[in-house]
Amino acid sequence: MGISHWNGNSPVRKRGFKRLSSLFAVILAVFMVLPLSLQFTSQPANAETVDHKPKLFQMMAYNDRIDTNNDELRYDFVLRLAHGDFDPFCVPNGSYDDGSKCRLFFAYQYWGTTSPSDYVSVRYLNTMTTGNVSGTTGAIQWAANKDQYFTVHKVINSGDYDYLAISVEADVNFADNLGQLNSVGNSYTSDSGYAPGGITQVERVYAILTKTAGPASLACGWGSWNGVGECGNMPTDQFDENGAAKYGSAINNIMYGVDLLRKPDGSYYTYQLYQQRCADPGNQTTHYCNGPVAFIGWDGYPLLWSQNQANWGLVTDFGFDRASFGWNWNAANSIGFYNDGKTEYAIPPGVAPANSFFVYWYNSANDTAYTTQQPDGTWASWMSMSNCSRNASFYYQWLGLKNNKWVPVDSLTPHAVRVDQNPVTNDSGNEGNFSMASSAFNSITALSGNGGLANRPNRLFLDRSTSPAQGYTLDTAGGKVTVNDGSINFAKAKEDQGLDGYFKLVTWPITTNQPDATKPATDPANSDDSLLQGCMASLNTTYKGSNAAQRIQQAKAAQNPLYDQPDGAKGITDSMSQDQINDVISKGWTIDTAFYRYDVPRPQDPTINSIGGKAIGKDNPVAYSSTLSPVVSGTCTPGNRVTLFGEDPAHPIKDTGTNPDPDNRDTAGVNLGETICGSDGTWSITDANTAYGGQSPAVPPNADGGTRRYHAWQTELSTSYDMTSGFTNIAKAVFQTKPEQAPTVDAVSVPHTKRDESIGTTALPQGSQVKVSGTVSPAYLKNPSDSLSRDSTLTVTMTPSGGAGFNRESTLAVSAQGTFTTGGARSSSPAVMSGSTLTVTRPSASQPWKWSLTMEPSVFLANMDGSESSQTYQFQAFLTNQAGTASPRGAQTFLVDMTPTETTITKANSHQVSGKAYIAGHGNIPERDASLKVTWPDGSTDTATTDASGSWNVRAPAGLSSGDVSVTLTDTAGNESGRFERHIGLVPPVQRLPFTGGGPRLILLIVAAIILALTACLAIWVRQRRGFGRLVS
Repeated sequence: MGISHWNGNSPVRKRGFKRLSSLFAVILAVFMVLPLSLQFTSQPANAETVDHKPKLFQMMAYNDRIDTNNDELRYDFVLRLAHGDFDPFCVPNGSYDDGSKCRLFFAYQYWGTTSPSDYVSVRYLNTMTTGNVSGTTGAIQWAANKDQYFTVHKVINSGDYDYLAISVEADVNFADNLGQLNSVGNSYTSDSGYAPGGITQVERVYAILTKTAGPASLACGWGSWNGVGECGNMPTDQFDENGAAKYGSAINNIMYGVDLLRKPDGSYYTYQLYQQRCADPGNQTTHYCNGPVAFIGWDGYPLLWSQNQANWGLVTDFGFDRASFGWNWNAANSIGFYNDGKTEYAIPPGVAPANSFFVYWYNSANDTAYTTQQPDGTWASWMSMSNCSRNASFYYQWLGLKNNKWVPVDSLTPHAVRVDQNPVTNDSGNEGNFSMASSAFNSITALSGNGGLANRPNRLFLDRSTSPAQGYTLDTAGGKVTVNDGSINFAKAKEDQGLDGYFKLVTWPITTNQPDATKPATDPANSDDSLLQGCMASLNTTYKGSNAAQRIQQAKAAQNPLYDQPDGAKGITDSMSQDQINDVISKGWTIDTAFYRYDVPRPQDPTINSIGGKAIGKDNPVAYSSTLSPVVSGTCTPGNRVTLFGEDPAHPIKDTGTNPDPDNRDTAGVNLGETICGSDGTWSITDANTAYGGQSPAVPPNADGGTRRYHAWQTELSTSYDMTSGFTNIAKAVFQTKPEQAPTVDAVSVPHTKRDESIGTTALPQGSQVKVSGTVSPAYLKNPSDSLSRDSTLTVTMTPSGGAGFNRESTLAVSAQGTFTTGGARSSSPAVMSGSTLTVTRPSASQPWKWSLTMEPSVFLANMDGSESSQTYQFQAFLTNQAGTASPRGAQTFLVDMTPTETTITKANSHQVSGKAYIAGHGNIPERDASLKVTWPDGSTDTATTDASGSWNVRAPAGLSSGDVSVTLTDTAGNESGRFERHIGLVPPVQRLPFTGGGPRLILLIVAAIILALTACLAIWVRQRRGFGRLVS
């Protein structure tokens, strides 16, 4: 096919034309230029390890067998570039690079080995899109392409590298016969040049990366070439290390040029060249042929729905709708949209329309008379041969990648499918015309303009009941409708089998002898099986000489490559190894390919499961760190390299919004370090908090009260491609590295027992509570800009000095979570102790928070053993930040006395009332300094205070009458006792004697009587004393 649509000044090429000598102006070269490998200006943090040379990661498919009469280049591959070296949106969707917009292009040998310095460029056509913008326009533009362009289906970021899934379509003009090949120094013979399976050729293709997205130039002859169109003499050593110095100013804005098809071991991806004719060594019974050929297709041959080359690298990611076709109305009218008579429905994403793909086999041994040029340059006449010259049938199979390994697409073709086509005669290279009549399409009906072909049996169309990915289902106004027009639902195939999203059709020939025209078609000798066996048998006698055995095996593989496989299991099966699969693929021809949301399998994402030893997970993505240099840890694949990144706030991780993309390399952040995953599948890296300042511009380091989000990836080291996983879960550290200020404990409010005067008993007032209060001034506060709880925890403890119910070293803790809200107030969560409530309020934003802890009296009464120590408590308050660091403690000691006093009344008479006070319930413990009130029978009162032993005494008032005396007490804490009562009964008064007159006289008489009695007793004692003395002497 001719080269067209050039944007340069190169001549238009036509197939079969002799190459015209190109004239170049002699330009004096300037040799003092910078080396090609100038430093890239926008480097990631670890740029010193990044290789900016384009590198072929994977060749997925290419037409490695080429018919010289229908020679085209087709490639699908994955190219590795340093991240950011290529912007797929350098031109809009559906637009072409004119040579000044994009940084990547390709250059290939247009004439192959016959003119190895003649290169043609392949420029970019954008089929990608962003956001909710439809990409259908670009997909249609690519399907309608017939010129030298490449497209990028997907840019897959993997760490420091981007992996580009690329399709290339280009015209090429290899030598049409051995005479042309031998004219440039080859020495092919009839045996070697027409060897079964073709002759091996090397095609040079260069991936060229510019430094910037702008005009560039390469050395070309004595001048330069802008990389658009054709260069008749492009020296490839300009891409060597010293190329810039050698070619000077002819080279401009070129970073690298890489020999794309050169493998790491130095070998190449090669082509098998099939001559369009067979050799005639001089007799009509023995012919040497390269073998049957599968038509690659070019331009509008055969006529697919796009009117051009839809069959290679078809983009199905976006679906197809009529509005996106724009100028290409012929394609729109032929695509076959479903229409229910009212509405035309778009073809959904993942579906390849009918008439997207084809297969057409023909055989150069089956031809009408013509003349052909022999290896010696002479021309000889030719007659069609009968042996192995008929290709009326073939096998085909859809294969897909799953985890980067080839598998049958089970929902389409779990094994190779046989198709019987209409055999054609190869009429002097007019395969394009015949392909319309004899190609098998993925369509039920023939295309318009090909009347009479509607009933042809050769279709790439399968039974939906056994191939569920054939056709698709629509939701219409009338309900669900199955469209079974031959379209292929790659989306379903991918989903059903978990495929990567790349599909290719491989086809293998079935070659037979020509039928015996002297016998009926129904004769067993003319059966397909007999004709096939006849072909295979004839090959045993076709080849002579020392290499005959090798040639026979080659011929059998070229004519009937699946001959030895059992029926019902032809092609690729699930039970095959990858080596076996690759061997069977290599014997076939790859004609059709398609993409649907392709992704390169990468290492499994690692995880982050702790920061500073604190667990991190899906439900708890935040950890609070007491250090600015936390250790981040997680899981990984042993032997892989793990790299930890800290978020750059100026370029935050894109994990939210309308188009979240957390794996975006542009928001990776700052490289904090690397480590090799341990054999136990774990990793740990310390954020030393030193890398941030080394960025340009500098990234703020970790700071107290601030945050940092972390994520990591892992890179496999088992190959040289540095495949990197996606990022881990995002883990957030909140830095709280300082203790809070100590709260204060200011006061305690204790309820006291009160006496019910109506009944004389005492009790705590209903609803009584003990209340401790103070102030707190937290520094770590909730930030209104995010949802994180930075609140510290207030803990109030109380420790009694004594008491049987407590361990002196323990505390009763009441905690309040989430109580500190900037500028506001909030009550605490439920307290730890039953019946207790911790409350924090803030009068105003300029004042500290005030806290109070209310508790049920029973908490204290249960500890009461009667001693003062059991009622004396030290109350402490402290703040614990989220990182677990406790503040200093504020503390105060208070007496919590809610126990009333009781008393005994040991004496109650007309002269006095006395007794002993003690603590209620503890009769052995006196109550000192209690205020005492005695109420006499006449209602008068007296007061007293208990002494240190709890004793008290009150003299009765004069003239006391009999009756009940009551005693009440109030202890120093204010607890009121009950009312204690005793009855006082008085003795009647003594009357005056008859002879006395009573009154004061009576008293005098009594005194006199006492004196007389004492005098008498004294006299008796004296007498006894004297007598004793005498006895002693």
